Amino acid sequence: MSRKIVKNNRSVSLEACEQLLQQPLHEARYTALVLLDEKFPKNSHEVLGIYLRNTKFVNNWDLVDVSAPHIVGKFCLQTGNNDVILNLADKENLWENRIAVVATLPLTKSGQFALTLELCERFLHHPHPLIYKACGWMLREVSKRDVESVLHFFRKHCEAPSVMRWYALEWVRKNKEINITK
Repeated sequence: MSRKIVKNNRSVSLEACEQLLQQPLHEARYTALVLLDEKFPKNSHEVLGIYLRNTKFVNNWDLVDVSAPHIVGKFCLQTGNNDVILNLADKENLWENRIAVVATLPLTKSGQFALTLELCERFLHHPHPLIYKACGWMLREVSKRDVESVLHFFRKHCEAPSVMRWYALEWVRKNKEINITK
């Protein structure tokens, strides 16, 4: 439904998107984030500014996942500067930490794995399972491009939470040509 609303309201202003993002209704915030994603290519700095000013409203896993790669991640990939991701990772807020991890997706898809691996290592002992799931997801994306890096990560970090390991190795387990026991 949100995508249909966005399709019919693409001309809405950035100011209106920010107001919509601040609404208590989850679906309104979701719609605002999809609108911001649509506006990102022509207004990347402004969209990123709105997003970072309003991370307290990006407070559910689906809101993070629909927006972080497309706004924060794309910005970092385009500028070659990962400071935004690192600053979010330094926060003591579950959702900002998840934004940081999920925002590495465009970097991973472009063959840049170092930041993803660094954040996953940093969050090995995070208090919330939603971070483990996000890290597992991003590690799974790395494994699709460089399985050995992910296998090395888990050999080095035997203490990694099982949920992180499960999400990360899902693709590897399905690919019968890869031996995960070495």
